[in-house]
Amino acid sequence: MRRAIIALCVLAAVLECAAGDQWRNMLMARHRAAAGTDVGFRVTFLTGTTPTNIVLHASYTGPATAAAALYDAGDGVWRAYTANTISNVTGYVAFKGNWLNAAGGYQGMFYSTFASAAYTCKFSGALETTPTAFSSCYRDIFRGCTAVTAIEDNPLPILTGTPAASMFAYACYDMYGVTGSLPAGFMDTSGLTGTPAASMFAYACYDMSGVTALPAGFMDTSGLTGTPAASMFAYACYNMYGVTGSLPTGFLDTSGLTGAPAESMFRLACYNMYGVTALPTGFMDTSGLTGAPAEHAFRYACYFMSGVTNAYTFNMSSNITFDSTNVVTLTAGFANMPKWGGQVMWGTNVLVEAIPIPSADIDTFQGSTNMPNYSTINANWK
Repeated sequence: MRRAIIALCVLAAVLECAAGDQWRNMLMARHRAAAGTDVGFRVTFLTGTTPTNIVLHASYTGPATAAAALYDAGDGVWRAYTANTISNVTGYVAFKGNWLNAAGGYQGMFYSTFASAAYTCKFSGALETTPTAFSSCYRDIFRGCTAVTAIEDNPLPILTGTPAASMFAYACYDMYGVTGSLPAGFMDTSGLTGTPAASMFAYACYDMSGVTALPAGFMDTSGLTGTPAASMFAYACYNMYGVTGSLPTGFLDTSGLTGAPAESMFRLACYNMYGVTALPTGFMDTSGLTGAPAEHAFRYACYFMSGVTNAYTFNMSSNITFDSTNVVTLTAGFANMPKWGGQVMWGTNVLVEAIPIPSADIDTFQGSTNMPNYSTINANWK
């Protein structure tokens, strides 16, 4: 009897020790998560009611290797992916490991996942695996995440090498809740080389109106060469009116491009960025292009960049063959820039003095009254 009692006591002690170890491990996991040392990419809920479940978008087909894609629903325990719905979220949700889909990217992963008006949240850390194929790799990844108010770290691995179609298309579309500066490395494309790809930045940061500053390397295309691609910058920074100061070096630098202009290549790219004060070297430089202008190529490209004060010169090649009809591609392209004291050149000549006058009023320079020759240019330009 005495031996049985002793055995029971020993067993109880062992169980208590095991339970203690389990509890300590859980506490340590939570401590690591709270300290940000074991989080991968993390979404922390700040105000309002934390959602019970979060749902990855239906267009995200799931990780190619489920066992390698881990998430922490806020309890400090990492679990392998089983479905696009993550349950029992408490305080934060984090992702680490390899979440690449079968195509080698993250297309649509968090599309509208964090869009509720019931809470606000922030991003920190980063996804850990660089896409293995760039086509649409970040397309729609954070699109419509209107509940996000801050991005503390660059969440997306930096891409280098040759661009691919729609690589950043709609990536941060409609993230108007984000305020302050974007973090270092965010959309740093200074390592891209080779030929542009269709829609590579189309609508990428559309309506991120709360952002106030862009980091070095942001949409840096100074390394690109070859023929422009359709819609490559279309609506890329549309309505980012909160951005102030100078645009970063290399931003929309197309000075290395050659070949024919492409349809909608700059269409509404910087529309309503009225907080910007200076344009960088190479910005929308088309001095290497030849052939007829493509439809909508410059349409509203810099419309209402009313804060620009530097006398930046836009360089266009004299090998772009304008006539009184196809010049419509310049509609409102440089309009409502009243402080800009620069010029648009066509080769070595002032554009408005060297190419045919538009057959109708196209408002190319409407309201850009600080241009050196504004008062004397034909009314169809303004």
